[in-house]
Amino acid sequence: MTKSNEDRRKVLEARRKVLEARRKVLEARRKVLEARRKVLEARRKVLEDRRKVLEDRRKVLDSNDFIGGHLGL
Repeated sequence: MTKSNEDRRKVLEARRKVLEARRKVLEARRKVLEARRKVLEARRKVLEDRRKVLEDRRKVLDSNDFIGGHLGL
C-alpha cells in the first residue's frame, strides 16, 4: 500500500517544521553564547583595569617621594 501524495506532503511539511525549529534553537544558543562571551570580555577588562590601578597605587606607595612628601619623613 503506497502513501498518497497528501500524506507525503504532510510528512515533508512536518519535517520542514522540525528543521525550522532546530534552526531557531541553534540560533538562540548562538546568541546566548555571544552574550556570555561579551560579559566575560567585560569582566576581564574590569579586572585588568583594577589590576592597573592597584599597580599604580603600589608604585606610588613604594616611591620615596610619597613617603617623604606625605608622611614628613
